[in-house]
Amino acid sequence: KSTMNGLGKCVNDYVVKTRTDIIFKSDALLAETAKIKPIRGRYKLFQHKVLSTNFYVRDPIKSNILYHPSDILLIGKKDDISLLFNHELATYNDFNRVGAAGGYDNKIVNEQYLLLKTMENVHNIEIPYTTFWEYKGIKKLIQSENLIFKNFSIYTVLQLGLLFPKKLISSDP
Repeated sequence: KSTMNGLGKCVNDYVVKTRTDIIFKSDALLAETAKIKPIRGRYKLFQHKVLSTNFYVRDPIKSNILYHPSDILLIGKKDDISLLFNHELATYNDFNRVGAAGGYDNKIVNEQYLLLKTMENVHNIEIPYTTFWEYKGIKKLIQSENLIFKNFSIYTVLQLGLLFPKKLISSDP
C-alpha cells in the first residue's frame, strides 16, 4: 500500500523503489537503467525489464522456495513497478496455514505473493498458494526461473554502485 501511494505521486516514467537506508555511491545504475529493454514472448509480465539486486533472490535449489525475486531495490518504468505492487491487500490466510502441530506455518512470503499475484492478473489464472510456491518439480522450477529472469535484470550491489547497511548484510541468507 505504501509503495502504491508513493508511485501515485511520481511524475517520471522511471522510478526507484528502495529502502531508505540504502546509499547510492555512484551513478552506475543510471547506465544500467538506460539499457532497460522491452520484454517479448513467453513468461512476460511487464512491458520492460525491471532492474533488481540479487540480494534476497532465493535460489530454489538451496532454499526450496520458488517465485522469490528481491524487492530490496527495484528500478524501472513506473507502469511496470505499479503492476507488481497493485494488488488487494493480503490477508492472514494468504500467508499462513495450519501446521502439523496445530500452529501456523508460512505458506508464502511477501515477494512471492507479489510475483504470483502479478502472474495471476496478467495471465488471468488462479494460483493455489498452498501448493504452488514450493519447489516440487522441474516444471515449476523452470517456470519460476523463467518468470524471474525474463522480467528482471538482476545485478550485484557493486554493479549498481550501492552500499547496504551492515544490519542488512549481516542477515544475508
